[in-house]
Amino acid sequence: MGISLALGAWALAGCVFTPPRSAQAAQPETAAPAAEAALTVDQVLDNMEAVRKKIRTFKADVAKLRQATGLDDSHFTGTIQFKSPRLLKLDLKNTENGAETISYVGRKFGWIYRPQDKPAPQAERIRLADIDKDKKAGNPLEYGLARDMHGLREGYTLTLLPKERIGDAETIPLEMTPEGGTTYTNGRLIFWIDTQSWLPVQVREYKSKDEVVETHTFTHIALNETIRDSTFEFDPPKDVDVLIHDEPEKARP
Repeated sequence: MGISLALGAWALAGCVFTPPRSAQAAQPETAAPAAEAALTVDQVLDNMEAVRKKIRTFKADVAKLRQATGLDDSHFTGTIQFKSPRLLKLDLKNTENGAETISYVGRKFGWIYRPQDKPAPQAERIRLADIDKDKKAGNPLEYGLARDMHGLREGYTLTLLPKERIGDAETIPLEMTPEGGTTYTNGRLIFWIDTQSWLPVQVREYKSKDEVVETHTFTHIALNETIRDSTFEFDPPKDVDVLIHDEPEKARP
């Protein structure tokens, strides 16, 4: 597994005037500064997991960029709220037309709600897999928050990319490449991990064999504030067209 961390280097140039040796005071010898040690994938995962275990809630502002082959880029802004163990609400508005999409991850169901859809608002319901039983279950934005960090290895090859600055944060990008190659439904993921907080400050997901790329950037992160469970549940209004992607609860064993 290749690990490439960008390390800083010092360069000295120019002429330095040196007085005669007899007039020069003896200077103590100093050791050259030690090079920064490159972290391994396991060390990064250990640091992330130690922080994740202490997180009860996570709130942040979000900027999303969606890039698709042959189409103009789309920009969105909004908020994300997370509550352990896996409750999630992501509320985004298109900056050009104001269209809003709200995604919920509740205790049993996930919802995608589009209140501005015409001729009627739309909502899609998805039954959630049990994240404790299915290691591949969950929305990509849950990764880094809802799962044991070492579980990210399941089905993926992890690589550390050269350090990057995202806003004010120095980050280590952690790339997840599907074992066996990318497909239309299973693409690469990259998490930019803040080296001070060990939290993801940016997530990029490659979809449809890289024809669609979605990047979520988090700012104004707040941890362990009170969030009610009801924040993550959705009860569709009467005028909403609901599309259900799962079987009724009573029909399941």
